[in-house]
Amino acid sequence: MVSWQRNLYLLVAGTFTAQVAFSLFIPFMPMYLQELGITSNISAWSGLAYSAPWFSFALMSPIWGSLSDRWGKRIMILRSGFGIGLTYVGMSLARDHLQFVGLRFLNGFVTGYIPAAITLISANTPEHAVGYALAMLQAGVAAGGVTGPLLGGFLADTVGMRASILVAAALLFVAAIVPYIYLKEDTTSMRSKSRPHDIRSVMHTPGLLRLFFVLVLAQVAGLLTQPTLPLFVSSLVSGNAAFMTGIVFSLVGLATTAGALLLPRLRRVNYEHILAAGLAVSALTSALQVLAKSFWGLSWWRLWYGFGTAAVTISGNVLIATSVAKEDRGKAFGLFNSLAAAGSIVGPVAGGYLGDCFGLPASFYGASALFGFGVLVTYSALRHAVMQPRSDGLVIRH
Repeated sequence: MVSWQRNLYLLVAGTFTAQVAFSLFIPFMPMYLQELGITSNISAWSGLAYSAPWFSFALMSPIWGSLSDRWGKRIMILRSGFGIGLTYVGMSLARDHLQFVGLRFLNGFVTGYIPAAITLISANTPEHAVGYALAMLQAGVAAGGVTGPLLGGFLADTVGMRASILVAAALLFVAAIVPYIYLKEDTTSMRSKSRPHDIRSVMHTPGLLRLFFVLVLAQVAGLLTQPTLPLFVSSLVSGNAAFMTGIVFSLVGLATTAGALLLPRLRRVNYEHILAAGLAVSALTSALQVLAKSFWGLSWWRLWYGFGTAAVTISGNVLIATSVAKEDRGKAFGLFNSLAAAGSIVGPVAGGYLGDCFGLPASFYGASALFGFGVLVTYSALRHAVMQPRSDGLVIRH
């Protein structure tokens, strides 16, 4: 087995484990806030709790990205996994909602496990295999998104939220230590070529800022429903709300896993077309979810929504990676993650506000509108682009 394949399999396992930890309790945050004493404005407080780590992550992401280009991604995986695990331990001990939100804010300073894994794979994989490797990595993340909510719903109903968060912390410690020991990464050439604080060359890459805009728009849209979806599920079921919410969140991960495994099998892939199609599917299914009159109707549209988000995420990562040189990919992903973090701040807060002021359906319709605008921007750019196939099956824009 060559080193890039070994790294890929290790990080598929690592991102799977980390995503299980992340999604094990995050979908149930509104319920945990109720346990901590919140009795009113639950949507708004949930939105704030979702957004809190993204404030600090937006500040730190370009720094971590530049340092990863300089010193390697492997150490960043250890730093983020171990650091997030420690903040989870603190969250399990929170006495009220203010302490919990404060710990969520601290979490953002050390977060970045999956972005570090993406940049390591993109920089240490042969160019002909980048699309395949990033899709497989996304499959691992999505599979974790399937497992985590189901496990979290079971644990929440049996041992309680605090114990669930401790389980998540333990998984993150494992996801940090094991890859650090066994990953192989050559940082010598990166240190000689990388300029750790200069992102101007990345910003001037043709079409990259437009791509960032579309992907951040999708990030905001995807998170608009994060605070309100658990409450919407609760309105459709009569019991076991935590477990049923876990099923709904897992369906997106299931569809994303399937999409990530199928996409690399396509030949002559045009990832900009895949991006536009994914945004269109996400726009349509976001609106259709709120029209569901039963739990199973909602689940059906969530499944198709997952296929759309899979296309957006995978195509976006491949387009970012193939737009810049290998030694600049940490900076490119660091800049994107910082912008996406800003979107992650806006999305849950705006979704919580819409849910409290205009009713739960408002956040779903808002998400649909934003995804639709992303389609228009992407389609407009495609009309003026010249697409050229490459020998590795990718199609790049000039």
